[in-house]
Amino acid sequence: MKKNKQTNKLTEGTSSIVMDTQGKAINAGSPRLNNAIVTYQISRAEIEKCITRRIVHDLRAEPNNPLVSSGMDSVLFSVEGYDDDPRELFMISEFRRYIKKVHEYHPAWIYYASLGSKWLPTVALCLLKNATVVTDTRLGKNRIAFPGQELSDFMRAQLDPFFALCEMAGVPPEDAEKRVRDVCESFGMEPKSERTDAT
Repeated sequence: MKKNKQTNKLTEGTSSIVMDTQGKAINAGSPRLNNAIVTYQISRAEIEKCITRRIVHDLRAEPNNPLVSSGMDSVLFSVEGYDDDPRELFMISEFRRYIKKVHEYHPAWIYYASLGSKWLPTVALCLLKNATVVTDTRLGKNRIAFPGQELSDFMRAQLDPFFALCEMAGVPPEDAEKRVRDVCESFGMEPKSERTDAT
């Protein structure tokens, strides 16, 4: 997620596009976003000043939004300017505030974010009050402990926006359900993915 640590293995036949913080690398309305892995860069200045208008616009839930049509699991979120900061992103108060503000507008992170990255756990760590990072001294690795109910609420709140984006993008229902299962499993949850239809 920090710029020099974000990695993802591209599959054969996919292209990679960078949407930089100045919009210079690519026009956000370009049809070239279709079927591409998109690295979406967020600047330190945007985070520290909590400027969310660009990402709110770029993640808008509209059929003509190229990030919607590029498909689920297609966006690698990348943060610039913290490479020399030893803290993880979720430990930075300005980043937590930024994520919370964006989340007010776009709760469907589970649609956009690539599961090949650590973005979804990072977002969850910013939003869930009781999530913690536990160090396994035996293995020398960190693991994230998410409280069950909070994590369930985090997922449930995203399902309706997620399925709406899937409909806009023409994602088959079975693929949408599989995506929810994959996201749940990535968090160590039992999948409960049935959509709730509006009445």
